[in-house]
Amino acid sequence: MKHLLLILLALSLLAPALCADTVQGYVVNPATGARVPGVGVAFLLSQGGQLSEVLRKDTDAEGRFSFAGPFITTDLIFVLVAHYQGLPFPSSELRVGDTREVILEVFDAGGSADQISISAIQVFLVLGENGMEVTQMAQVENRGDQAYAGSGQGELRQVTEFSLPSGAFSLQSFSGDLIQPSETLAFDSQPLPPGSTQIAFSFQVDPAQLDGEYLHRVVYPTAALEVFVFPATLAPEPPFADLGEIPIQGKNYRRMRAENLSAGRDLRIPVPTPRALGWVLKWVALGIGGLAAVFGPLVVVRQAPTCPKSTTAALLSRETLQAQRQALLQQLAQLDDTYQDRPGDPRYRAQRARLFDQTLALYRLLDARDESR
Repeated sequence: MKHLLLILLALSLLAPALCADTVQGYVVNPATGARVPGVGVAFLLSQGGQLSEVLRKDTDAEGRFSFAGPFITTDLIFVLVAHYQGLPFPSSELRVGDTREVILEVFDAGGSADQISISAIQVFLVLGENGMEVTQMAQVENRGDQAYAGSGQGELRQVTEFSLPSGAFSLQSFSGDLIQPSETLAFDSQPLPPGSTQIAFSFQVDPAQLDGEYLHRVVYPTAALEVFVFPATLAPEPPFADLGEIPIQGKNYRRMRAENLSAGRDLRIPVPTPRALGWVLKWVALGIGGLAAVFGPLVVVRQAPTCPKSTTAALLSRETLQAQRQALLQQLAQLDDTYQDRPGDPRYRAQRARLFDQTLALYRLLDARDESR
């Protein structure tokens, strides 16, 4: 792979006239409406689910950039990343030929954790005889007009904080990079631009350490928390409202919801103890299945400990992306309703363009995966 990237880079420098296509655009700061010169823009190739940087250029005096070379061919999947004030601002996954210009948004770094909240978070608890898989999907809101960058630098940057239960292991991110400085704490490292950011991750917990309940700590003010539990054997307690059992693929899941939660609050969710769980699962046909709740399938139950982790992760990542796509469509609809009387508002146009690009990228990625199956 390293040699291939070097060859592609050499060809792009030696024979620009042979290129099939050109990727061009500009960098803009939506807060000021001004284009930004001197910003490093990296061109990354997407291959096999991995991103590899091929080339990096600075924007010119008008904030413009352009990439050309024989490696840029029609239908090539790529990502652009603008590096501004030490922070990365990536585009969604793009395809060569789909757009004439790419507009990259950057924001000044600043703000504080007090401006961060969660408008919606879904927690999926799927119990099996050998452990419990937990998936969290959070819609994080930055109410400020600057990018919140947390603390630290580079890959070790600690931005959005999440609390983990004691004994959590096999932490895996589906939207960025996760840092776990302690057993019960994790941080997503991607900066939070103004508006909404989707963060999704999963981990596993030994049910023997739960003592009959799963602890969810509210780190940021949260408008809505929904929890889905399999198997649906125990009823929730306040502040959760019991939304009943949901039959999914012949199995029943418990759905519960809590609203308007303040930061620092601990919520305890009842789950079966290992001994009770063994009796429950005796009557449940186990197998690789999906949890397809209101927002689409989100998590798979592993058939046995011998199931390859890579297979499970691939399925989980795909289903998580489906739910993210649905959430983005809902955000677009809500944004359009909010600004229906102000369609020319610069803040609206910038947020809508970003959400539209993210949604389109998810459609393309899922279509490509469906074709390869």
